Amino acid sequence: MAHDFLRLLPPLLRILFLQYGCAVGVGNVLLIATTTYFVEEFDLDTSAAATISSILGFMNMVECPLGGYVSDVANIKFGVRGRIWVQLLLLLAEGTCVIVFALMKELWAAIMVMTLLSLLFQAAGSTTFALVPYVGEHHGGVAGIVGSGAECGALSFGMGFLFFSQMKHACFLMGGAVIFSALF
Repeated sequence: MAHDFLRLLPPLLRILFLQYGCAVGVGNVLLIATTTYFVEEFDLDTSAAATISSILGFMNMVECPLGGYVSDVANIKFGVRGRIWVQLLLLLAEGTCVIVFALMKELWAAIMVMTLLSLLFQAAGSTTFALVPYVGEHHGGVAGIVGSGAECGALSFGMGFLFFSQMKHACFLMGGAVIFSALF
């Protein structure tokens, strides 16, 4: 039954659903997983690791408007193709940063990459919603379906932690999926 519903959705809506799941879903999973990662990889106590991980959430106030602003500027200069290019570049950079984050051996470097990663996934989420008006006439329904991609992405990527013994491997899966989604 769900399969029939997905076939009725326009291809652009499916792509935006997937990309929002990869942008914000990855961010939601990392928000939860980074505390454990910092405890296990860098021998921090839980309180210090949680404080560092909170950077991902706090930066939301800055990056969401920034992504929308950059998308709007690109739209003014290049039209909808500008919005698409910004989306592509942010998703490619986000996927790359997820993989690089998993490879960090120094705490300060991991914090820097995590901060950049926070900027990227929040901004990519905003640029996804900047494309919603181009899908069809029913913007409320389209926005609802695209927005639900975050929960589906978080659930899907969260399942990756069940199959991998190390967060590093789950990050490789998430980063690869984000890069793959950018190619659409």
